[in-house]
Amino acid sequence: MGIPLFIGSVIGFMVLVSFEAGGNIWLSKWSDDATKNGTHNKSQTIWRLSIYGTFGIAQVLASVLGCFLLVLGATRASERYHRFMLDSVLKSPMSFFDTTPVGRIINRFTTDMEILDNQLFYQIEGWFNCIFYVLASFVVIGINTPIFLACLLPLGVLYYLILTTETFISLLYIYSTLQYFSANTGPVFGKILLPVVAKHYLDSGTSIGSITGALALIRSAALSTWQDKWDNGETGRSTHEIVPRISNKPVDWNREELMFVTGHGPFPSSLQSSNTYYYCSCGEKGDPMHYDTKMSIYPLLVFPNSYSAI
Repeated sequence: MGIPLFIGSVIGFMVLVSFEAGGNIWLSKWSDDATKNGTHNKSQTIWRLSIYGTFGIAQVLASVLGCFLLVLGATRASERYHRFMLDSVLKSPMSFFDTTPVGRIINRFTTDMEILDNQLFYQIEGWFNCIFYVLASFVVIGINTPIFLACLLPLGVLYYLILTTETFISLLYIYSTLQYFSANTGPVFGKILLPVVAKHYLDSGTSIGSITGALALIRSAALSTWQDKWDNGETGRSTHEIVPRISNKPVDWNREELMFVTGHGPFPSSLQSSNTYYYCSCGEKGDPMHYDTKMSIYPLLVFPNSYSAI
């Protein structure tokens, strides 16, 4: 965007909010004018109206200036980012284009550019409006009620402490709810997906809901990660042409198929009642804890009925 354009847009929005607050104060003073025999002085009314109209014209000019500079800065930022991105992609090694070259190029020039082209302006505009309107409210309230300024700092500190505590409690709740899944999603996927899910719920301020809903979310995130690796990987390309998409529909596998995919098994459910377990095909003791922590994430999440079928 550039420092000059950013500073200019900040000044424009600040002047806009200042004139709007000034117009509201002027209108309040106008309404308090004394009347004589139920009538107003014509010259004073014209003078009040002229000043109020000046405030309105100044608001329009400041709004046009701030928005124009902000749009110009966002456009320049988008153009510069696109130029650097294009230069980086064109200078990428050939190994970058070995697998799904069209998809890789499109992915680089869709989401990021859409944010810069369509969302950046509105996000910055909303941020400016929020800050300057809050500051203007503090100034107006402070002028009319000076004691409010004395309470502002303690209230700000108290609000910060409450917000920090609420965020910390939400984080603890989310991670405590997701602890169960960390033992069932594998050492790699669990460490990657669970913090992402926790951060999503923490940033959005929504509850994680039931265990079933959390499991569905973990499954969706795992499938998305698996699909990305399947699309951009370097092996299995001939198979990828036949089966390009990963299905999220649960299916029942028999014992031999599940052992072939996971590298673990067999799963002697008949021995669970006596707490006697044979060794797994990988060499470790074949108890439920072993299968929960060592078995691949993909069969666990995509084929949740496999255990009951076996």
